[in-house]
Amino acid sequence: MMVKNPGLLSTVQDMGRFGFQRYGIPQSGPMDDLSFRIANLLVGNGKNESTIEITGGIFESVFDDDRTIAICGGDPVATINNHEIAPWCSIDVKDGDVLRLSGMKNGFRVYLAIGGGVKVEKIFKSKSTCLPAKFGGFKGRKLIAGDLIAFEDSHLKVKHEMNRVFEETTKIRVIGGPQWGYLKNDGEFLNSKYKITSDSDRTGYRLDGPKLVLDRYDIVSEGVANGTIQVAGNGLPIIMMVDHQTTGGYPKIANVISVDIPILGQKKPDDEIEFQLIDVEMARELYVERERWLRSVEYDLKSGESKSYFVKVNGSQFNVEVKEKDE
Repeated sequence: MMVKNPGLLSTVQDMGRFGFQRYGIPQSGPMDDLSFRIANLLVGNGKNESTIEITGGIFESVFDDDRTIAICGGDPVATINNHEIAPWCSIDVKDGDVLRLSGMKNGFRVYLAIGGGVKVEKIFKSKSTCLPAKFGGFKGRKLIAGDLIAFEDSHLKVKHEMNRVFEETTKIRVIGGPQWGYLKNDGEFLNSKYKITSDSDRTGYRLDGPKLVLDRYDIVSEGVANGTIQVAGNGLPIIMMVDHQTTGGYPKIANVISVDIPILGQKKPDDEIEFQLIDVEMARELYVERERWLRSVEYDLKSGESKSYFVKVNGSQFNVEVKEKDE
C-alpha cells in the first residue's frame, strides 16, 4: 500500500510495549484501544495485530493487492474510489483501490486494520511506533507521503459488521492517586470543566481551567501510568497518555480508569472534559465487564459468520468458503 496523504499524524500501532518501563521505555500503542481491538477482529486478525492509527481523519492510500480492511474509532468520512463506505464493518479492497478519509464527524482518531496486519519489525516485543524515542513502527516515525507499507500474509477473508462503538461524553471517571490528599479542595477538581489545549499529543493532554491548590507541587520522581493525572507547578492538570515518560516529579492526584481511556483518546484540542471520582472496586468491575463483552464480540464474530479463504492451486486462485453445517 502506498501512502498518498498521511494527514495530521498517522503511525503504526499494536497494543504497545509492556514490562519495559523500568528501562525508561514508554508503552506506546493505540490511544483508543477498544476501537483498535474491534477493528482487528472485524478483519479476522488477532486483537493485538498492528494497525494504522490516523489522527484527525485525513488520510489517503492506494492498495497494491487484495485485502480485507476495517475502519473503527471516531466517525470518519471515508470512501473507496470515491464511493462512500461505512465504518465498523469488513470491506474488501482490490489492487489499485484508493482509500480516502476526508475528515471526522465525531471523535479524533481512526484505526485502519488490514487483514494480516502491518509488516514491520518488532522492537521490544511490539510493532508500535514510539515517537519520543524514534523507534518501532515504520522507521520509528509517523507516515509520510510516498511510504510503501507492506502487510503480513493473510488468506482469511471475512465479512463482519457491528454497531458503532463510540461514546460521546465529557465525563471521565478517575480513581484517587497517591497524592490525592495534597489537594486543598478536591471539589475544585471534581466540579470543574477543563479544556484540552492545543499543545496536547500522544505523550500527554495539557488541560486549561481552574487552577488547583496543593500542599506541594513537587515530589521525588515516581512511576507514572497511562491515564495518570499530574498537577504541575502552575496548578493545571496534565493527563499522561500512551507515549508518556516513565517517571514524573509532579503530584499524581488521580488516574483515569481503563475503560475511559478510549473515550479520552478520542478527544481533540478544545474539547471539554470533567472528572468523576469512583473507587477502585468499581473501576475493576467496569473493566471486567468490558473485557467480557469484548470476548463475547470476538466469539460472535468468529462463530456467527461464514469464512472464506483465497487458495492457490497450480497458480490459479480460488475463493473457498467454509460454513457451519446445518443441523
